[in-house]
Amino acid sequence: RTIFNVENTKNPATISFLAPSEEETRALTVGRKETMNVIVAMNTMLQKVIPNHVGRYTDAFYPTATGDNFQKFSFRKRFRDVQTCLLAKFLQLLLILKLICFQ
Repeated sequence: RTIFNVENTKNPATISFLAPSEEETRALTVGRKETMNVIVAMNTMLQKVIPNHVGRYTDAFYPTATGDNFQKFSFRKRFRDVQTCLLAKFLQLLLILKLICFQ
């Protein structure tokens, strides 16, 4: 079994994030920047609960990868409200985990 560590630490990555590239140059498109902003918000919260246990995947473009193609075909326009909903659900999950861990 492979365990991925958080970059520059010996800590295992409990969760990892990715803002997929839309093409090989890995340009910072509008959709990719929005994805990065959501990740920053989630990481900020997670660092309070599991400091130094959040990893990140490589942002190399893989033409057969699902996330890369979602970014490429601008699914962000259709799922903008879903992203907001997912962030809210994620924050609720963090609160539940915090209550479980600290009681």
